[in-house]
Amino acid sequence: IEHAWPADLKILLESPQGQQLVLSNNNGTVTRNFGRIQDTTCSQFTTFSMDGCRSLRDSKPPFIGFFHPDGDILSWKPDTLSKGAWKLITIDRAV
Repeated sequence: IEHAWPADLKILLESPQGQQLVLSNNNGTVTRNFGRIQDTTCSQFTTFSMDGCRSLRDSKPPFIGFFHPDGDILSWKPDTLSKGAWKLITIDRAV
């Protein structure tokens, strides 16, 4: 995600049933982006995973690597992880 102020962003993943998982909630500094936008090899990106060893809160942009989300996917209802249209929602809180 290209953004000059990552700390302004709240990023959510929404299931087909409408449950939301907070991936990032106002993490970062004035340094730019989630991943390296200029990377033409597509190898320097941000991945959210429950297996991620790092927290975004303990890191600095551009957040390259595997990070656990701020929210807890284990608290989702069993029917949440299903087929359907998933949404990635990005909210700029500075606007």
